[in-house]
Amino acid sequence: MNKDSYLIFENYKSIINEQQNLGTLVGATGGGEGGNWGGSLPKLISILPMGNWKPSSLKRERMETASGNVSDHFSGNKNAYAADFGLNSTFNSNTQAATKFAIDVARKVDPSVTSWEPYVGKSFTKVTQDGYRVQIIWQSNVGGNHYDHVHVGVKKGGGVSPRSDEAQDRGITDSSLAQSKEGETQQEDGILGGLKQQAMGALTDFSPERARAALASTVGAIQGAIKSAKSS
Repeated sequence: MNKDSYLIFENYKSIINEQQNLGTLVGATGGGEGGNWGGSLPKLISILPMGNWKPSSLKRERMETASGNVSDHFSGNKNAYAADFGLNSTFNSNTQAATKFAIDVARKVDPSVTSWEPYVGKSFTKVTQDGYRVQIIWQSNVGGNHYDHVHVGVKKGGGVSPRSDEAQDRGITDSSLAQSKEGETQQEDGILGGLKQQAMGALTDFSPERARAALASTVGAIQGAIKSAKSS
């Protein structure tokens, strides 16, 4: 396997490895843009800690938050998704468990988060490198009463943060793929695109197990396609 083929395979493995650390969002359903709410649903799942998380609220018909903004929960918001995790229903009235959950989710977006104290009475709001705005609200009245549940909302199109050197080296963005050489590598780019789509399909089906199986089943397909490209 040449260097370009190896990088493509490593990129796909990184996607699968991320999925292996996913939690499960019980009751989530597709819809909105692209059938996955503009990618906001799989993005939300990707930042959940391991576990089967049963939310107290997902998408709903009420459009506005208490502050008058359009809610990520609103079913008419086609590029956003949100889940509330009740203090009583999800965390059995354990405030420390709810706080740990909020920190764990935030750390998936910003590894520098070590405490929830800076966000009490406020919200954790960050834009990911791939352009999704993530908002976590807990122990705050921002947008309404968030002392009885942890709110996790994701919206597509919040702006793109500067990519890290590591991300550029790994070539995980579409722009980096576009710079690859023509001929064989163009076909490999198509392979990677299909593999990413397959991986995201596993996400929207809420099955990390399916993602792991996909890695095993596609190794042969990758090698076969590369061999075919070289012989053509």
